[in-house]
Amino acid sequence: MKRLIKISIIFIILVFFLTLYLYVAYYHKRDLNRAISDYNRTLEINSRDASAYVSRGNVYYHKGDLDRAISDYTRALEINPRLAEAYTSRGIAYAKKGDLDRAISDFNRALEINPGLAKAYYNRGLVYYHKGDLDRAISDFTKALEINPRYAKAYYNRGLVYYHKGDLDRAISDYTKALEINPKHAEAYLGRGAAYINKGDLDRAISDYTRALEINPRYAEAYYNRGAAYANKGDLDRAISDYTRALEINPRDADAYYDRGLAYIKKGNLNRAISDFNRALEINPKLAEAYFNKAVVCEKVGRIKEAIEAYKDFIKYAPPQYYSYIEYAKQRIEALSK
Repeated sequence: MKRLIKISIIFIILVFFLTLYLYVAYYHKRDLNRAISDYNRTLEINSRDASAYVSRGNVYYHKGDLDRAISDYTRALEINPRLAEAYTSRGIAYAKKGDLDRAISDFNRALEINPGLAKAYYNRGLVYYHKGDLDRAISDFTKALEINPRYAKAYYNRGLVYYHKGDLDRAISDYTKALEINPKHAEAYLGRGAAYINKGDLDRAISDYTRALEINPRYAEAYYNRGAAYANKGDLDRAISDYTRALEINPRDADAYYDRGLAYIKKGNLNRAISDFNRALEINPKLAEAYFNKAVVCEKVGRIKEAIEAYKDFIKYAPPQYYSYIEYAKQRIEALSK
């Protein structure tokens, strides 16, 4: 009898490690459908294998099938209500679906079971950040880092929160720590570059954006931000080049068209500026600033009818804080309509 129990325990351990091995192997090969088939067979053998439900749920999550993922995590918790990993994974899936309150509830439950679960603190911090609760987000990222001081993503996201709070020095410090742990973290270079721009340190910003692009040559946002830094330095040719590269990667970036249009104005290439403002407005028809600048340039080159229409559209979409520009637009419409 003891021997049978021993064999059963060994079998359960082998099934657990086989389940884990299959998930890792198939995930790295991205052969997710085959992984699901194998987990189905595992669950046919043992329908109460909670870890298999969690692993199959993880595969469904990576396939983007969030409802099935949540269903599998829930089944795992019915079998083992103390499985903190399942609460964490289900919380992540709820967050991905936009159900932030349920996500927080699951992360709370995971942490009640296992207060040392850095992943649960980290993901709850992300949810608090998206809810706009920046102080709680910082608190959770800090707790995650107390548990795992090598958690580069937690440093990065805490830096992001500090950036949005306007605490640029702490943001830079956290981005730097993230990069010490993971020197290939392109997003951390992007974030630190943005903080440097806001501090007026354009050369360091450009250096960080360049490093991000060495890591990811198709990082459209890094091209766009580096273009903005060059524009602020007055290096318009490089700014235009970077905006153009950003648009080759992401042709739907209205801001890149708009900012390239501003650079063309400064270079005196007014027709190209109008063209870029038009492209920006095709993508984002409510971009008030593009209407205003288009109107000013159209007026300057004698395209009066287009200028009047652009001023009218600016008035339509401009926020109330642009009241002085709105008054100017009204005056120009009146003057040009005579």
